[in-house]
Amino acid sequence: MPPVVLDQSFERFIARHFAERGRAWLDTLLPLIDGYASEWDLEVEEFLPGGLTSCCVTAKNRELRPVVLKINGPWTSTAQEAALRHQMSGPSAQRTARQVALRPAPAPG
Repeated sequence: MPPVVLDQSFERFIARHFAERGRAWLDTLLPLIDGYASEWDLEVEEFLPGGLTSCCVTAKNRELRPVVLKINGPWTSTAQEAALRHQMSGPSAQRTARQVALRPAPAPG
């Protein structure tokens, strides 16, 4: 599987707005993506541009269903996002909420 390539404008935004903390987080992203892909048996495809404070990549799970792996920056409240997803209907949204709640991004450095 080829490595994910982060969008340069995303990297510049994070570095500009979050300074050293942002650069440290950027340094952790590719190992985090690889780790989650391995743990959850995902085939990672590509970076999804457009997010400003989180990193999203497309992937396929072991059943070859399309999924999105989202890694929040340490400045993003994972608990709030999990609570919002929990309010969504359906078991897959609730499963996603549990995964988000259990997998906050580690603080860099």
